Amino acid sequence: MKRILVLLISVASLAVLQAPVAMGAKPPPAKPPPASPPASRLALFGHTAFVSQTHVFGVFVGCFGTRTCSGNMTVTASGKVIGRRSLYFVGANDGGIVHLTLNSTGRRLLARAPGHHLGANVTVNGINPTAGHTSRTVTIVPFS
Repeated sequence: MKRILVLLISVASLAVLQAPVAMGAKPPPAKPPPASPPASRLALFGHTAFVSQTHVFGVFVGCFGTRTCSGNMTVTASGKVIGRRSLYFVGANDGGIVHLTLNSTGRRLLARAPGHHLGANVTVNGINPTAGHTSRTVTIVPFS
């Protein structure tokens, strides 16, 4: 008796799972693919970039969203490029410091700047299309 009951339940369950389709009827529409994760965007933080004695300085960058951000960065002062980073990555919903090297033009401008505080414009371009473009003014200061 127990086996017959189990068999009936199994057959009933199978009938529910396999709904009959009339001859020539269209199958039910397929489910849409899952939505892709929202886009991530890059952001710049801070107002100061400290330069080491080896001419390396860092700029704070954040990535907001569920995908890793990648980008390039250009730093200019007085209309001249003083530092460039062709590629960097920041993890999803994370931040970090992107390091660059101050070139000879940047070193000369910093040495001549009042109080050795050089105003510079940092521009970030996202390589993944959704990361965007942003810029910010920072002050470059020697770290001693």
